[in-house]
Amino acid sequence: MVTTCSWESINVHLLQVLHALLTETSVSNAARRLNQSQPAVSTALRRLREITGDQLLVRSRNGMTPTERGQALLEPVKIALSQIEAIGSPQVRFEPLKSRRVFNFASPDYLNSILIGAIVARLRKLAPNSQVVLHSFGPDYDYSKALE
Repeated sequence: MVTTCSWESINVHLLQVLHALLTETSVSNAARRLNQSQPAVSTALRRLREITGDQLLVRSRNGMTPTERGQALLEPVKIALSQIEAIGSPQVRFEPLKSRRVFNFASPDYLNSILIGAIVARLRKLAPNSQVVLHSFGPDYDYSKALE
């Protein structure tokens, strides 16, 4: 199969269809899951085949079976859809009183006694269920390697 277009023509709808097809391994079941008609999902599959240059799913005794390329795309498609969903999700506000977050602090040794005490005291007051992990940078610490 010859690729006739690029990945620039992929959209969220096609990713959702591809995910449904790869997990359901049936055009009918994928259509039902997506609340679409079977012809609409078949059209999307044809478009996906053009974009990828691969059959993605082939007919088999038990419905459809993903090709090697189709199977390899399942995880990246899941990740992409998850990331896209995160864009549309409302941002969770930080609520210090409810937080169980672990805060990691790193500083040179000479700042620990001066600064960290005040920070930890304030954190204990505002976010009592959180935890603090202190990382001390001594004179032998390789700062440039840590930044890499």
